[in-house]
Amino acid sequence: MIKASANAAALQYEQATLINPNPNPNPNSYSKPKPKPKPKPKPNPDLNAAALQYEQATKAMWYSRLKEHMGWDNANLLQYVKMKSLNAQPANTMVVGVSPVGS
Repeated sequence: MIKASANAAALQYEQATLINPNPNPNPNSYSKPKPKPKPKPKPNPDLNAAALQYEQATKAMWYSRLKEHMGWDNANLLQYVKMKSLNAQPANTMVVGVSPVGS
């Protein structure tokens, strides 16, 4: 009789551990499943295009105001933009175009 009840208890324990591998009866000790990460929002090409157009329109307006304020023609403004872009480049990678000697 003792052997039968021991087998029954072992069977109950085995079945319980198959259902719940954590034999701790405290429900607060179980680890909660990790939530799935939220998918990253896809970039909206319409918003990117609108932002680029806005940025370009703003630059065009300020270059127009600078040209008008300084009294420059297109050639002077072009020279200013070229010098500004050269100044923005790092010195170790700067490439300057020069005319060949004798041309």
